[in-house]
Amino acid sequence: MVVYGPVADPEGAWGMGVLRAADRAEVLAIAEKDPSVTAGVNTFEVYEIMDGVTG
Repeated sequence: MVVYGPVADPEGAWGMGVLRAADRAEVLAIAEKDPSVTAGVNTFEVYEIMDGVTG
């Protein structure tokens, strides 16, 4: 996990996490095992950063 936290969206609060992973399959495996997801409290969507830069 690079960063995780709530997003102050005027339409309603939600959270965002940024992960560094080898591929999409790794991200899906992590997200599917998240306790809040397995408990049915949260859902997730996965989108790739097209041209991210890390320092």
